[in-house]
Amino acid sequence: TMKQSADLHIPETLHRELSKALERSVFKSVDDLAAYILQNYLDTENESAETSPQEDDQAVKERLKNLGYL
Repeated sequence: TMKQSADLHIPETLHRELSKALERSVFKSVDDLAAYILQNYLDTENESAETSPQEDDQAVKERLKNLGYL
């Protein structure tokens, strides 16, 4: 199954940086690496939007407790 794709225009300097990062990654192309990074960003944003402030506070308190601060 072929995935549909769209063109994304980024600065050449960013493309060069992605190319350098590609050499240290498991990805086969700059497009694959960029798609992964963007998806990861969107997933993180979606998780943040789904979390209420009370849940954030509780998570912080739980982390502090687990680290021995509370």
